[in-house]
Amino acid sequence: MELMEISENDFFRQATIRICGSLEIDQTMFRCFQYLKDFIPLDEIQLFLFNEDFSGMRSVATADVSGGKETGRMIPLPDNFREQLIERSKAFTKVKIFNQLGLEPLALKIFSTLGRYIPDSSAMLLPLIPGGIRIGTVVTTAPGKNRYSDDHGRLLTLLHDPFALAMSSALRHEEVRKLKDMLADDNQYLTQELRNLTDETIVGAEGGLKNVMDLVQQVALRDNPVLLL
Repeated sequence: MELMEISENDFFRQATIRICGSLEIDQTMFRCFQYLKDFIPLDEIQLFLFNEDFSGMRSVATADVSGGKETGRMIPLPDNFREQLIERSKAFTKVKIFNQLGLEPLALKIFSTLGRYIPDSSAMLLPLIPGGIRIGTVVTTAPGKNRYSDDHGRLLTLLHDPFALAMSSALRHEEVRKLKDMLADDNQYLTQELRNLTDETIVGAEGGLKNVMDLVQQVALRDNPVLLL
């Protein structure tokens, strides 16, 4: 695949618009895929989040020609694998190109763990390290050997900051959604408790209001409004 002619500024601007244009990470990844495939070989793009101790990683989202989707798949990593990954990550601060995955033991382990064992394919890995803190990795893959060049790697490198921002925003958005769900559950619980408390503390329910409460019980299950005289 020949590299299309485009200035780095235009490429960065157009890609950033797509990467940072939505809080929904599946839409972000698909829009990015649609744009990038015109400039680099690409059959899939994936976003991964590593645990702080590299004990596992989470597949956050992926996109291909069929669309984008959030995956949320947790993948535990064996101890010996984790040690290699920690050691390699110290030097792995720029785009890494694998033009034949079958010849790269560490990359092969990663893709085999993901169920993506394709030895005759090529891949690029972009570590996301905003402020010196590694938060994730962007992975592009393409079928066939020697599909990626230094020019492709340079273009992907330009997108480090937009991808890091999208990853951070996706994680914050995920936390907000979790908090909303928790608040909804708490509200439902408290509402039910309030109803129970109200039912139990009506003054006079067993005295002068007994006839009224009997009438209330008769119409309590109806949806239509009633007037008690």
